[in-house]
Amino acid sequence: MHINSLFNAVDIHLAHTKLALRVADERRNKGGICYPGLRIR
Repeated sequence: MHINSLFNAVDIHLAHTKLALRVADERRNKGGICYPGLRIR
């Protein structure tokens, strides 16, 4: 049970990361928006 919840947390984290990257790509395509921590050309 404990390991399962750990894997679920990792899956959720990866899903959020993929979502963040997709949003970053969309913003970059609209025209290089810079925001703290990431420089997007």
